[in-house]
Amino acid sequence: MNKIKRIAMQLIERYNGLFTTDFEANKQLLNRVAVFHSKELRNEVAGYITRYMMRQQGAMVEQHGEEQVQIQERDDQG
Repeated sequence: MNKIKRIAMQLIERYNGLFTTDFEANKQLLNRVAVFHSKELRNEVAGYITRYMMRQQGAMVEQHGEEQVQIQERDDQG
């Protein structure tokens, strides 16, 4: 696991629910909860977290859509 991913996953686990799909908001949150020695490292971590949160949100939407299809199929059969 590379350095960026490791740092990001540790922060996501520790501050679960605070990160969003907004890069700027995630950068500001990282400034408050962690100390980075370079702006580039902070931005890379914020970018990884943002992409991760987008993937998570997309998976949740997809799962919800599948549930809706199952409900519709059940209604059509009944």
